Amino acid sequence: MYLKKSFIIINLILGIQHLAYADWINQAAMKVEPHTIQLSHYIHTNPELGNLKFKTSELVQKELNAYGAEVKKGFAKTGVIGVLKGGRPGPVIALRADMDVLPIQEKAPVSFASQATGLYEGKITPVAHACGHDAHTAMLLGTAQVLAEHREKVAGTVVFVFQPTEEGGADIDNFSQGEQIGSRKMIADGALSNSKPEVIFGLHVMAGMPSGHLYYKDGAVLNSADGVRITLNG
Repeated sequence: MYLKKSFIIINLILGIQHLAYADWINQAAMKVEPHTIQLSHYIHTNPELGNLKFKTSELVQKELNAYGAEVKKGFAKTGVIGVLKGGRPGPVIALRADMDVLPIQEKAPVSFASQATGLYEGKITPVAHACGHDAHTAMLLGTAQVLAEHREKVAGTVVFVFQPTEEGGADIDNFSQGEQIGSRKMIADGALSNSKPEVIFGLHVMAGMPSGHLYYKDGAVLNSADGVRITLNG
């Protein structure tokens, strides 16, 4: 799964038009796949709720530094930006991955299942990567590694956006403090001020979809949910 997803992402970024390019991308993705899977399993085993993703943020920064990307932090509390300048002139393109977990208990029979708990709205609760964001984070790191190792082939600049609090902040009232979370907060904190991208790509893993395929549609898809608070007086 990780190999095929990374292969698709890299093709999108490089704007591949000829199959001759496919061989080196495939080989490069296969090379980093074991590490990408290892990252995903580690993140899955060590989930952190929104606004509290300190270790996850540190891991992302460490990996990006190891690849030779420019690392920026301090966006939306634990968000991370990586910047990779290619060896050829071209546009600025961004790739975005969300990093959040959910306050639910995992029951999946896998060796890397979450046993973690977290403080969610003042209460200790089981937490787990039940939405696939561990895969998103690992896939984007894998893509960053491949592009960094072959930056001479990259036309333009790639901005890697690791966004926290897509599922909301665990330590705030998300109804009244929505401006303090997610992409809105990252942008307000200047995450895209320098190396401003012309376009941003994001994706989401989804159960029931064949691995190695990319699905898209016109109009809104995977759009955000709105919360409603109702007070009843009897």
